[in-house]
Amino acid sequence: MREPQIHWPQDMREDIQDRREFDHWLEAVQDIDAEKKRNTKQKDNSMNEYNEYDKLEYIHSTIQEAMNGNPDKAMLETSICFVEDIRDEHPEAPWNTNQKATQ
Repeated sequence: MREPQIHWPQDMREDIQDRREFDHWLEAVQDIDAEKKRNTKQKDNSMNEYNEYDKLEYIHSTIQEAMNGNPDKAMLETSICFVEDIRDEHPEAPWNTNQKATQ
């Protein structure tokens, strides 16, 4: 069986004889893009639901687990995101003002 070749939509319009095949392909690509956007938005929204105290508690728990020999990569990645969120929420903090002074 021959492997299907993927073309960009503008090339496919010229190559495909059956318009329904192109429409089906385009719908599948759009569904994939929409699902990616939904997943990204859900992840961003779920992280924004935490206040600073909750984020710090999560980071604290993650560090404790890692120190106890139970590092969880997903928790560590989430903790890093929380640290970045907290940094962004405090533009007057020394780590931000020092960067502006050296630039």
